[in-house]
This record gives sequence, structure tokens and C-alpha cells, in this order.
Amino acid sequence: MVPRRTVLVTLAAAAAHSSFAQTPPGPAPGGEAGPDEQYMREISTIGALSLAVSRIAQEKAQTDDLKEFAQLEVAEQETLADVMKSMQSLGVTDGTVKPPSEAEVEQHLDRRGRETLEKMRATPAGAEFDREYLAAQATGHLELLRVQETYLNSGHGNRDFINVAKLARGMIKEHLQLLADIESGIEFGGETTGAAPGRDN
Repeated sequence: MVPRRTVLVTLAAAAAHSSFAQTPPGPAPGGEAGPDEQYMREISTIGALSLAVSRIAQEKAQTDDLKEFAQLEVAEQETLADVMKSMQSLGVTDGTVKPPSEAEVEQHLDRRGRETLEKMRATPAGAEFDREYLAAQATGHLELLRVQETYLNSGHGNRDFINVAKLARGMIKEHLQLLADIESGIEFGGETTGAAPGRDN
């Protein structure tokens, strides 16, 4: 598998130095979510689903590259969840990662996320599970890419979050390419998930 770089060190640095860490997000005037709050909410929702299904894939995935991807994604999303939690807390943050419990992960899921999670739980290990997991990851990363682009194009937002979004955008594109490479090496009875983008992205 192609090694994956990580943006989490930068996220942790942003959490440590950003004024956002001292001032938890709140609704903008008029009761609507501001761009920072909306950004955090969306990446938390998508990240929670990625973590939940990747934890399942660690046990069920049959393809070696997908199992490795799941292991890396779990570690990444657990760290990201811990960083995001610290960014909304006024308490002291140490150097240990505190993985969220299953209940904590699921409380961030929306209705579609809960439905996807239940579907993955019910799908037996095998080619069908691998196909569904690959498609879920590709779709989730495409959604994350959209979130980064929307935030970066908003013209507003926390400086550190903007820098994180810039780095995350490149990372997400790399992950999508990795998923496309994995898909190209898997035989699904002549079928593809149709979710992973091609090499021209």
C-alpha cells in the first residue's frame, strides 16, 4: 500500500495555538451556525462515520490493502476526534490520544450515517463487504473534499482552520487516489464501486 502522510500534526498545532481553542464556537448572530462551527460539525459527522465503519472493516475486510487502509483510518480518525474535542474545550490537553467510545462516535452520526453503519454491521465479511466499505470511504472522502472547498471559498473563518483546510484538501485528494488504486487491484466480478475517482483528479 502507498504510505499515507498525515495532517494531524498540523491539526494539533492549530488546536494548541489557535484563539479558537480558547473561544469555543457558538452560533453566529441570528442563531445561525458560523463558518467555523459549520466546518467542525460537518467534518465531525463525516469523520465519525469513517471511524465507525473502519473499526468494523478492521475485522471484516478481506482484502489486505483495505484492511490496512481501515487500520490507518481508525488511527487517523481517533486522533482527529480527540483533536476536535480539545479544540472545543478550555481544559489542558496532553500528548495522549483518547479514542472516542462507540457511543461517542455514534452521537455524531446523522440519519444517513446511522443507516450506513447498520448496513455495514449487517453485511457479512467477503467481497460484498469490501465493495461497500470501499464505496463508503470514497463517498465520505468526496464529501470531506466538498467541505474543505466550501470552507475555503467562504471568504471567512479562523486563520488556523483555513490553513488546516488547505492541507486537508491535499490529503483528501491523496486518499481518494489511494482508494482508486486499491479498487483497481480488486476483482469484484468485473464490477467496480463507481465511487473512487480516476487518476486525473
